[in-house]
Amino acid sequence: MLLSLVAVILLQTDSSFGGLPFYNGFYYNHVMNDKGNGDREIHFSGIKLVVETPGDPIFTHRGANVTLSCQYHYDPPLDKPRKIRIKWSKLREDSTKDQDVLVAVGPKHRSFGDFSGRTHLQQDSPGEASLVIHDLRLHDGGKYRCEVIDGLEDESGIVDLELR
Repeated sequence: MLLSLVAVILLQTDSSFGGLPFYNGFYYNHVMNDKGNGDREIHFSGIKLVVETPGDPIFTHRGANVTLSCQYHYDPPLDKPRKIRIKWSKLREDSTKDQDVLVAVGPKHRSFGDFSGRTHLQQDSPGEASLVIHDLRLHDGGKYRCEVIDGLEDESGIVDLELR
């Protein structure tokens, strides 16, 4: 009984230590101090990650090779590059879990499922994260998500691939 009472008292005490704001185990000083831009958007250290993909569908045919364009940058620009993770996934028409296509960190990447051995990341210039798919198959058509992950912040864009 006494142990239960002590546990309840401990749970009801303030969870912040030393006056630091904590939320879900992560330190969010800027968020807790309400330093967003008023549009419910959060900017860590005043830097915003921006991901750009084409707005129009890409049309091609079975057996071809295609590059799904994805570019990212920081606003304002960074002084030195950061280690980011790129994730490409194919969206399912029934809105169930996305199908993983490729994940990359720096020069290392891994392709999944039917895409294994047919995809790679094109990173010819800073901020490029384009997906190259070789030997397109009929079921490769659809919407793809390019997600750029930088620590706690991530942004994404959608590319629509249509096969004729």
